Amino acid sequence: ELLNDEKSTPLISTDTLLRKTSDDRLIGALTLLMNNFEESPSMEEVAKSSGMSLRTMNRLFLKEFQQSPKQILNQIRIQKSISLFSSSKRSVTEVALMVGFQSTSRFIETFRRLTGQLPSQVRRFGWKEP
Repeated sequence: ELLNDEKSTPLISTDTLLRKTSDDRLIGALTLLMNNFEESPSMEEVAKSSGMSLRTMNRLFLKEFQQSPKQILNQIRIQKSISLFSSSKRSVTEVALMVGFQSTSRFIETFRRLTGQLPSQVRRFGWKEP
């Protein structure tokens, strides 16, 4: 049974986000998140590396993308996990760790919230657009 009892957030591609802004600081922050998602970068480090305070980065992300940097980081991780499920036979736990989640239960919760599906279903039956 598919778990569609809560509203899933449509996954937005990082290319779409990059095209949405001309702010070099936001482009830098997004690039850092895309290139380091598995290492769990701290938002303070991302902000500093992009030439912003954490507060400014959060404000600009919400203004430009209607999501926080942490929400976008989770989207990047979930998109990568979907790709890993379709291209390998790795377990849910292995994929969770590969994409930067420290806890399998947190991964499953985030995956379900963002996609409306369970990772085990996607692993077994493939990705189905919500």
